[in-house]
Amino acid sequence: AIDVDTGKKEAGQRVVVAGAGSTGCECALALSQDGKDVSLIDVLPFEHWAGKDPFLLHFILMSNVKRYDNVKIKEFSPRGVKIINRDWKEIAVEADTIVLALGMECLKDEAEALSSVVLESYTIGDCNCVNDVYVAIHSGFNIAVKI
Repeated sequence: AIDVDTGKKEAGQRVVVAGAGSTGCECALALSQDGKDVSLIDVLPFEHWAGKDPFLLHFILMSNVKRYDNVKIKEFSPRGVKIINRDWKEIAVEADTIVLALGMECLKDEAEALSSVVLESYTIGDCNCVNDVYVAIHSGFNIAVKI
């Protein structure tokens, strides 16, 4: 999702965004506003999407983004994604672009390598644990206050 959001990669006209956390929802909204045909899929029920952010959920509801909640991904293919809903029904969601917003990983090793070249360092955000930008900003603020 980050590559699409930053313009490093370009999405086609029909896009599936897999993962409806804050990043996936924001990416899906931006693509929809760019005139793309966007489907957003997640294993969680809709009310748990976007970290339960009521404003982001509202924007998703008001958009043209197609929503598939409570589904599991069965298969990725060049034609799109096959998902299975709670009734075990298989649904093919066609796409020419699949955007993954399925989470990040901690960068602890990279942070430790960088900390060895300075006298004092602090790790914040995804270097400690993967979370959202709110937590990253506040952990940075808390460190700045201590310094």
